[in-house]
Amino acid sequence: MTERWFFAHLMKTGGTSLFFMLQRQFARSEIFPPPAKDDMISVDAKAALEEMKRTDSSRKIVSGHFPLSCVEEGAGQWRTFTLLRHPLDRVLSALRRQSDRDPNETVESIYNNPLRFHLLFDNHMVKMLGVAPHEIDVGLFSPVRPEQRHLDRALAALERCDVIGVQEDFDPFCTRLENAFGWDLGERLGVNRAGEYDVSDELIERIRVDNKLDFELYSHALKLLGLPAVDDLGRPVA
Repeated sequence: MTERWFFAHLMKTGGTSLFFMLQRQFARSEIFPPPAKDDMISVDAKAALEEMKRTDSSRKIVSGHFPLSCVEEGAGQWRTFTLLRHPLDRVLSALRRQSDRDPNETVESIYNNPLRFHLLFDNHMVKMLGVAPHEIDVGLFSPVRPEQRHLDRALAALERCDVIGVQEDFDPFCTRLENAFGWDLGERLGVNRAGEYDVSDELIERIRVDNKLDFELYSHALKLLGLPAVDDLGRPVA
């Protein structure tokens, strides 16, 4: 079986920019899901698993909002990589993107929506990197609520990944991908950026408390990368 790759694309971490760059390395027919306007297939973990279990697949890379544990169920060996982001910045970016799409809502009302909170804001990085194979269900829409055991799995998963990075250090991450896999991703991109909005101190504090697991995961990623530690607001730790 030929070498295949799995990109665990965590929402609002810079993964969309990377996905466009990956299309310079791979033909459209080699990517699953194929680049298209249908966003739903990019979160359909069941469809991804079906593809990954095929031993005759011509797809060389799976890149979507799929749990990393999909590789434990897929056929053959998978080279893995993922990109994280400071949890507060990630959640604020996701909130602003949702607000851009629905100007009749505020960032507070979006964050207070139980479904949106579950899908986008509740320790999303730990969930996508830490759910076990039997919890994959429908991936992003899995009913699982992240807890300590998921953080433990996510921490171990980071250490097993072939290449990891953080959005704040995007260019070096791309260079590591090229060096590790012999790729040429070309000029670095920055797409899918949200607008800027004022956010209350109260909401920022809620995000910090609600995403405690993601903060621990992000701090561990910085250690693995040899990058300076930062606090919950993204400021360098003395």
